[in-house]
Amino acid sequence: MKKYHLKQGLLIITFIVGVLMLAIVVFNGPLLQHATKQRIQDDITPTKVQADSKRIDEADFNYDNTTALSPLVAPLEAARSVIANEDRNDSDYLAVGTIKIPAVSLNLPIGLGLSKAVLSVGAGTMKSEQKLGQGNYALAGHHMNNPNVLFSPLMRVKKGNMIYISDTQQTYQYRVTSIKHVNKQQSSVVDDIPGKELVTLVTCDRAYGTDSRLIVQGERV
Repeated sequence: MKKYHLKQGLLIITFIVGVLMLAIVVFNGPLLQHATKQRIQDDITPTKVQADSKRIDEADFNYDNTTALSPLVAPLEAARSVIANEDRNDSDYLAVGTIKIPAVSLNLPIGLGLSKAVLSVGAGTMKSEQKLGQGNYALAGHHMNNPNVLFSPLMRVKKGNMIYISDTQQTYQYRVTSIKHVNKQQSSVVDDIPGKELVTLVTCDRAYGTDSRLIVQGERV
């Protein structure tokens, strides 16, 4: 009888844990968006961007080190970034600006580099030397199960859509000219092209288990 009750208790606990995990998956989108828009994004000011640009040596630009962001830990990573960002001396979130694609309701902060702190709440810069309005400005972001979170909306982007990137002092406008899928090893997509001012957005073509990347590229207008 005791074994029966023990087994029954374990089944109940397993069920509860499963429900809680499912709830986290379902609601991680709104949590991430809240953390992004309410805290990180609102805190991106000209003063912070200028100060953070001087810490570029602290940023990690190694795209090969990035891994899929689990929906189970995404809200925790986002919350950690927000809390750290409020401590100016301890933050590993270095601000660059914001990116908006109105056609797909994408509105995210841009951080310096590709750390977990950056990619858990928005887009990250892929090259240490890149500058807005010059060459090929490359940004990476996570593709999540929730179609409205982080770079997931890129799956709905169409040619002709507008991309707006701001460094808090100037807004740069790009029109989408190319959408393609490439192997993750094809790093040439972020190389500069002489005579062109581009933006290149990189994300996985699905949330998990893929070696392909969706590349959305736009030309400055």
